[in-house]
Amino acid sequence: MKKKARAFIEEFGLNYPIMLDRKGKVFENTYKGKVFPTNVLIDRNGVIREIILGAPNPKDLEKQIKKLIRS
Repeated sequence: MKKKARAFIEEFGLNYPIMLDRKGKVFENTYKGKVFPTNVLIDRNGVIREIILGAPNPKDLEKQIKKLIRS
């Protein structure tokens, strides 16, 4: 799993923090994940602001993160 995740990260040039949920508990129970990858945008107060299913366009994701940081 770790090897596949690393390969995915490298292939798509991801440079933001990536958390591994090896047992899938956080993915399924907390974020109600359905697909891989699932991106969860969390604000500075720990509130989930957006859940993005699938691989987002990197530029769109960057815009969403910047917007979240400004809020």
